Amino acid sequence: MTHLQQHKFQKVIEGLFSCTDELQAQLAQTRLQCQQIEEVMIAIRHNPSTARNHVLPKCPYGRDQAAND
Repeated sequence: MTHLQQHKFQKVIEGLFSCTDELQAQLAQTRLQCQQIEEVMIAIRHNPSTARNHVLPKCPYGRDQAAND
């Protein structure tokens, strides 16, 4: 029984580490998007009347695949 539990645990750990590259890529995209949003918000704070001219960046990988899900 202990061998079976150890095997299941190893499978879970392998599954967690198998998607780290994808998660790091999503995190990098999210950081870039946050930086762009921050720049837009600063520009709007400096001149609120130009808020319509600034477009917030869209999520590159869709809302249903956000990095914080």
